[in-house]
Amino acid sequence: MAVHAVAAHDRLKSQITYGYINVGATAANATNNLYASTPGLSYGSAAAAGLAGGLIASVLINAEAKASAKNQVRDANTEFDRAQCKLSNTDALLGAIERSVGGTPWGAGRSVQRHVLAPDHSVDDLVPQDEPRYELVATYSMTPDYSALVTSVALAAYSAQLPGAPTRWQKKPAWSDDLVVVSDIVPLARKTPADVEAAISRETTRFADTGAYKLIQAANAGDRTARRAASGLLRTHQARMREAKRLEWTPREAAAARARAWTADDCSLVRSALTQGATDIETLLSRLFAGSLPARVETDVTEAPLRDDTDRVVQALPDGQYVARAVDADAPLGWRYSWYPEEETPDEASTE
Repeated sequence: MAVHAVAAHDRLKSQITYGYINVGATAANATNNLYASTPGLSYGSAAAAGLAGGLIASVLINAEAKASAKNQVRDANTEFDRAQCKLSNTDALLGAIERSVGGTPWGAGRSVQRHVLAPDHSVDDLVPQDEPRYELVATYSMTPDYSALVTSVALAAYSAQLPGAPTRWQKKPAWSDDLVVVSDIVPLARKTPADVEAAISRETTRFADTGAYKLIQAANAGDRTARRAASGLLRTHQARMREAKRLEWTPREAAAARARAWTADDCSLVRSALTQGATDIETLLSRLFAGSLPARVETDVTEAPLRDDTDRVVQALPDGQYVARAVDADAPLGWRYSWYPEEETPDEASTE
């Protein structure tokens, strides 16, 4: 089989807690209720109305959910942009994959084809889908709460000749594995009066940079368009100022505070976490190919030392997932493929 090492992106990403919500079942129920309760209405008309309602609901629900998810990490993402800490770990991860494959009996001397996905592209766009292949797709991104940097490689083998291969082997793998590395957790102390003062100062500066004061002047002079724009900016400012004055961190504030810790000292924590991610991924890959990882599990979780010289462990989770982390590390792993959109426009960024 051809072996493809794929980097899903070329620099560090920020995760958001968003996944598409399908309200199709709700639309189907609405169709049945409408048909049953409306004399003279054909089922086809009811189905059309239900489908339209479901599509509209899906659009509205998903737009709101995605906007909220982006809002939670926007400040943290901005901190990384400002500090230029969205570094690349692509070469290190692709190199780890190549060395791990090359260290096996079946991969020795074999050419591994490298790919880096461009924005809005998928693996299907680069890797031929009608031929036997082994895909190893790497990602690395910050968790939505910015508590950890997560590195992963998803492996999938496609071939009609493999044991257990499905009929549609071109699209469904005969087997798959999911290797995940969680960095050391960045802790967050309780919010202090000094933190409150700093938050108020940051929000005051942020609001001034929006150009709201000029809009307010134009609004006072009778510009209705400026009045609407200024009103929206002012509502956002008031909400964020109330948040800044709170004595506890909100989720958005907590993510931004951790982001400032990550970006300090020329992104030192980011750099060490990226190095750790590539090193531990190579260890997991080598152990996977050597058959020395814990046995796959269906429901329970098993745990074993990752290496002899560290307190990090590898956990075997259901569905072929293996997670390397510190013994006391706990970070959300459900959003590794849901990323903050880099193409966000200024208008989107100003709407909260």
